[in-house]
Amino acid sequence: TPSGQPIGATWPATYGPIPGASSRAMGPFTVPGTYTYVMSCSPGISGTILVSSAQTGVPGDASLALTLDAARPNPANGPAQLSFSLPATGAATLELFDVTGRRLRQWSWASLPAGRHEVQWDGASADGRPAAPGVLLYRLRAGGQTVERRLVHLQ
Repeated sequence: TPSGQPIGATWPATYGPIPGASSRAMGPFTVPGTYTYVMSCSPGISGTILVSSAQTGVPGDASLALTLDAARPNPANGPAQLSFSLPATGAATLELFDVTGRRLRQWSWASLPAGRHEVQWDGASADGRPAAPGVLLYRLRAGGQTVERRLVHLQ
């Protein structure tokens, strides 16, 4: 089991020769990080097997980017769902402002894993009062980046 992956994790076997001295085979690592490769062979295989044990960095998923999705529903007549994606594990802050720039609500996390996340906004400000109707701005900050979107709040 590669370090950093769940005990008993399985991945597809590589069958047949791996051509070339510099060829490599990898398992389906899903979390960026450093892993130790351990190779074994099924009984009954004949020939010479050369194993080079090394650690390597697994890059983050290039398809993941800091994104802030359109609120659902939008316009919202009550609660709204705010969804976002992080490209890497780290701190994140999601803030909701009215048109005057007054912060209505803030959600902060010291560490969130890379991937998709959702917040259910109940239509109220931090003090529990219903937010006034109008155009609201919501802003996501993570990894030194900021993205913003608008939400029309009807009630």
